[in-house]
Amino acid sequence: MTVQDVDRTTFAEEWERWHRAHEQALADPHGFLAITGLHWLSPEPARFEDAPGAWSSGPEGVVVELADGEELTLDGTAVHGRYVFGTIAERDSLYAGYGDAVIEIAKRGGHDIVRPRHPGNPLRTAFTGTPAYAPDPRWVRGGRYLPFDEPRAITVGAAVEGLEHLYDAPGQVEFELAGETLRLTAFNGKRPGSLMVLLTDATSGVTTYAANRSLQIDAPDDAGRVTLDFNRATNLPCAYTDLATCPLPPAENRLPVAIEAGERIPLERGGRPLPGPAPTVSCPLGERSGHGQRSDTLIQRQRRGGENPRPRFDIARSANPQREIPLGPHPTCARLVLVHARSCGAVWSARHPVKVEAAGSNPVRTAAAG
Repeated sequence: MTVQDVDRTTFAEEWERWHRAHEQALADPHGFLAITGLHWLSPEPARFEDAPGAWSSGPEGVVVELADGEELTLDGTAVHGRYVFGTIAERDSLYAGYGDAVIEIAKRGGHDIVRPRHPGNPLRTAFTGTPAYAPDPRWVRGGRYLPFDEPRAITVGAAVEGLEHLYDAPGQVEFELAGETLRLTAFNGKRPGSLMVLLTDATSGVTTYAANRSLQIDAPDDAGRVTLDFNRATNLPCAYTDLATCPLPPAENRLPVAIEAGERIPLERGGRPLPGPAPTVSCPLGERSGHGQRSDTLIQRQRRGGENPRPRFDIARSANPQREIPLGPHPTCARLVLVHARSCGAVWSARHPVKVEAAGSNPVRTAAAG
């Protein structure tokens, strides 16, 4: 079926229904927009202002000590005093009730965490939706699935500095776009046999979120054929909140072409609902020094001090020197090395943007605050 064969009205209506359901899940009373804290557990019990009890992680797994008058509910049963949640598997989560809130107990990147989710969180209550490109059938591309002989363990970075995620990649997806044959390393999707890819492209940090986007792909047919509908490329939770631990794409999934489809930079990160120039503000920190390691794609980030993982800075590349690019706010200072030769790099906070520096023939190092 060609683009000309598609009923554009029906196509747009189906996309609208899908996107509405996707946004409803994001804005659920206990969805990602309701998260009020990302607490990293240690053997030393610690209390947090947005959750009851003193929390710790040790040989028994995650443990909470509830004081008199404090209560959690698990599967409808009230919990008091000391409670052992046990060892939690990587990327699993447990949920305990706390009034109208939910306390998520999870493991991410080998670390036990607690993430309270409060329906009244301003990020959730102020949410009005995510800007997106208008759905267009030309961004539905046929491709083929290229399975590996054996699944490959792939380690990727995360939206939290110092954190890594490990995924099994069953294969790659190959497709053509803009006259190029491209491949994306695929991970297992939400449904049996389905696939998921993490990617960035030439719009990343310009009109789409800089760090990553995600695309779900239905299971290949018997001939290995797949369909990539880039209209359904979505932001991950880290596009909205610094309290997420989202994975970054593997290096080979940084596409050199512009995917002008799917979700754009959220309004919460300085995005705009319609195409137009980004706002301009000066960054309070803008020192430059030295040179970074040269590479066409690599971006290195190094935290300043401390032991706990911290949110990463978002990075963008642009072909236009001196252009300012909206990315996303982050609460900590970090040193980052932009090492993409012959292009530009930028970091942006909705409150503290940094003007793009032309890299020229040499990489640059820039410090910034978010």
